[in-house]
This record gives sequence, C-alpha cells and structure tokens, in this order.
Amino acid sequence: MNQNSYFCSAVITNCNLSYANLSRAGLESCKLSGNRWTEANLSGTTLQGADLSRGEVSPEGWYQCQLQNADLRHCDLVGLDIRRVDVNPVAATRIAGAAWYRS
Repeated sequence: MNQNSYFCSAVITNCNLSYANLSRAGLESCKLSGNRWTEANLSGTTLQGADLSRGEVSPEGWYQCQLQNADLRHCDLVGLDIRRVDVNPVAATRIAGAAWYRS
C-alpha cells in the first residue's frame, strides 16, 4: 500500500499496525476489526464506514483521520474527545461499551 491507495473492500483483522504509515490511505467500508493502530500515521486517512471494532488507536490518531459512520464498538477510545472528532452519524449503539475522554 502507498499513499495513493484506496480500498472499499479490504479485510485486515487482528494485526499489529503500530507505526504503519497509512497517510492519506482510503480504507472506506473495510473490515478492520481487532487491529492495533498505536503510533500509526493516519494523517488524512479516511476510515469512513469501516469496521474498527475491538481496535486500539493512539490518542492522537483519532484526530488525524476521518471516522464518519465507522463502527467503534468495543474499541479502546482513550483520548477520543467526541467534541473535537467528527464521528457523525455514528449511533450511540455503535460506541456502546466503549470508554472515551470525559472532562
């Protein structure tokens, strides 16, 4: 994959993607569950409609990518401030059971 890659039907599950450079990659509507994204470069990456369930993302990663309509069930949402990240139209049921930043 390179910075010009776009996928709308990919399955990448239960992988350690720590420190991966996914800058400006398009991974829309892909099955990406159970992955570890800590310290990954997600700058400009679009994960719209992707299944990110059971994933782990670095706090700064949430602010680098587009997450609209992503499935965030059972994710480790440490550092995610839903006031600063556009997760609409993610339904409350999609983030049920997840913990996120509260001030």
